[in-house]
Amino acid sequence: MALIALVLVVAMVDGQRREFQPGEEVTGLHAHDVEQLKKMGSIKDTGEVVAAEKAAAAEQKKAGREFEAVKKARTAAKESVAVPESKPEPAPADPAQ
Repeated sequence: MALIALVLVVAMVDGQRREFQPGEEVTGLHAHDVEQLKKMGSIKDTGEVVAAEKAAAAEQKKAGREFEAVKKARTAAKESVAVPESKPEPAPADPAQ
């Protein structure tokens, strides 16, 4: 779990004023400060981002499987009620020839 600043974050860490530049790892903050900075969108937790991306990918994969199952079922239902096209019968051979 790495906390990354998305904007300039100025905070008190161990009694000292610290500035964290965008893209810099934010360390030493109190849990309450971390929660508030996340709510404001000032920092991101790379662990949470990775977990969210994995969950989204799994959901996308599941949706794809469900779509294919429904598509297959609809195709099978459509084929089961389809009327076969009648092919014209070839003209009988003329025995006189």
